[in-house]
Amino acid sequence: MAPLGHATTPILTACIVIVVLVCPQMAFGRALFVIKRAAAFQYGELASRVGIEFERKWRDAHDAIDASALGVPDFSATTDLNSIAANVYSMRMLPFDYRSVIPIAVAVLVPFVPIWLTAVPLKDVIHALIGVRL
Repeated sequence: MAPLGHATTPILTACIVIVVLVCPQMAFGRALFVIKRAAAFQYGELASRVGIEFERKWRDAHDAIDASALGVPDFSATTDLNSIAANVYSMRMLPFDYRSVIPIAVAVLVPFVPIWLTAVPLKDVIHALIGVRL
């Protein structure tokens, strides 16, 4: 039977490989959800309290701000804490996304390309390409 008669084989193979590579990572989904929720509350509260203290110290002190304020580590510490909190909020529940699955599918389908090319006459491929361009 011709390779084109088994058109579902490459697609089924890609699906099986993706499932085998992705499913074990799904075991971490629940733990990541619990950790993200707990960390969001903890870091959110900490960032909020630090932000309130930062505003109380610097926003209300218009007259006390001079060139020496640039050397105070308050700004850097607040920025660092806010970036940590932003990282917590950007955590994903699964350690992969659909864009990471595409290279896997391509890598699985590439070995099938020579088989498809031998099954379809070159003249038909050229006519199909010319038809697409027109």
